[in-house]
Amino acid sequence: MNSKLLPLIAAIGLNSTTAFAEQAKPTFSAGISTFAISQVVDDGYYAEDITFTGLQFIGSANLTDQVQAQIGFYSTSEENYDQLEMSGYSMRLNLGKGFQKKGLKVFGTFGLFNDRLTIKNNSSFEEKASGLEFGGGVGYNFEVVSVDYGLTIRTSSDYEKDEVWGSDTDVTTATGYLALTANF
Repeated sequence: MNSKLLPLIAAIGLNSTTAFAEQAKPTFSAGISTFAISQVVDDGYYAEDITFTGLQFIGSANLTDQVQAQIGFYSTSEENYDQLEMSGYSMRLNLGKGFQKKGLKVFGTFGLFNDRLTIKNNSSFEEKASGLEFGGGVGYNFEVVSVDYGLTIRTSSDYEKDEVWGSDTDVTTATGYLALTANF
């Protein structure tokens, strides 16, 4: 190899490594959001809409401008039967653009959820459901705060058990949130 090219190659490699390190420096956000879980429970004769609403505490690590790891802890109650509550958490990986820069961000999401369905003041009733979720979202980063709106579709096989909505049911589950987070 030509000895005159070695310093040039080293400089290009160092510059590329420095640029990647600057881009890969993680940023973080944390905040609160509204949170809704909507389920359509169909037993073949009758379909019922069940909607849980409440709050979610959300935290995110913006690993790069294209990759975000996010966790949310939520507590909701059913709109028509306020004794019925669902709480839990979800862990998501968001892939898109704009997580670390001021301006618009758009992303696709996939992750895992873990729900706990209970009846208030009835310690003997508790059912759990977990699975995968897929969706997307859009948001806007201001200087120190962000606003995000996201939707997901969840796998529903755990809700279709006898202990939850019944083994003869078909359940479709979707979630949505509107979040306000602080960036740091």
